[in-house]
Amino acid sequence: MFCVSLNFHNTDVSLREQFPYGEELLQDLTEGVFLSTCNRVEVYGVGDLYQLVNTRFRDYKTKIFIYEEELAIRHLYKVAAGLDSMVLGEDEILGQLRDAYERARMAGKTGTELNPLFQGALAAAKRVKTETVLSRTSVSVATLAASACVKFWEERQQALGTEHRGRVLMIGGSGDIGGKLLKDLLSYDRFDITATVREHGVRKAVRAVDYKDRYSLLKDADIVISATKSPHFTVTLEEVEKRDGKESRERLYVDLAVPRDIDPLLSPVLTIDDLQYIARHNNELKQSAAKEAEQILEEELETLFKDRTFRRLLPLLEEPTVGEPALDPGWRPLLYAFREEASAKEFSSFTDVLLRLADETENTPMT
Repeated sequence: MFCVSLNFHNTDVSLREQFPYGEELLQDLTEGVFLSTCNRVEVYGVGDLYQLVNTRFRDYKTKIFIYEEELAIRHLYKVAAGLDSMVLGEDEILGQLRDAYERARMAGKTGTELNPLFQGALAAAKRVKTETVLSRTSVSVATLAASACVKFWEERQQALGTEHRGRVLMIGGSGDIGGKLLKDLLSYDRFDITATVREHGVRKAVRAVDYKDRYSLLKDADIVISATKSPHFTVTLEEVEKRDGKESRERLYVDLAVPRDIDPLLSPVLTIDDLQYIARHNNELKQSAAKEAEQILEEELETLFKDRTFRRLLPLLEEPTVGEPALDPGWRPLLYAFREEASAKEFSSFTDVLLRLADETENTPMT
């Protein structure tokens, strides 16, 4: 089992947004799950790793992280629990990983190798969220973006010496992050919001408009947020200047899309990558909870690794059709007890010895 990863640790959004592949990455793998979010593009797979890298990640070889076997499993568990996220303990990644796994499972791309790993990782992440304050104090990308919008508006109000509601134009935003950002902004009760998405779940509080009318509405907007899946810019400098004319307006642009929606020539633009810097202080506050989460993951991984090792012993525990059992039945209580008390590393070493002895016995010539 392996994982190939492009994420915010090793690439910025300008590179991740150019990644040309999707679910077709799994075609030549025995098993595989494709995970794509605003902060990471990852393939968890069973099959020919080096063929995948050479054919699909050729242009990214100097950037990708490659994890194999135990390291890949540990990485999966950390991702599921939000311990490898830009915003430590974020809520979105668990649902995104679950959805990616379900798509692969329904497509018949998971089996005896990946099913227990993903099911275990999802269960471990749920335990982290239940038993630690990591999720209860978690600040998502959406929350950070909302806070940035409020800070911008408060500073502008103070500079102008005025007090009135800000005007927000949201382009798209029907996904997880966009929807949560919209609700977070409404909770502050400081903005009048217009959105180009009709199914936004807060119809009474948000005015819905057609996407084609976005530029005419942008002229009066104080904050412009875009979170679409468009392959092209939804807001360009040329069109903004055309609408603003000589009366250039100070605005905050928030781009939550990958590929990017908002022309980087506009300013100021807050992107997904920019939120990494905002997240640092939040992550420092969560270090204690993160240590508790890591301990939970370690406990879950110990159980997983021992279960995977135990599967190697199953042929010795089966009753043969002729002759004596491969492993004397009297050994079984001791074996189960040892599995419970030993560490995963100790149990693996013990299993290696048993398998070696069984192999030597099987290959000893009869006299």
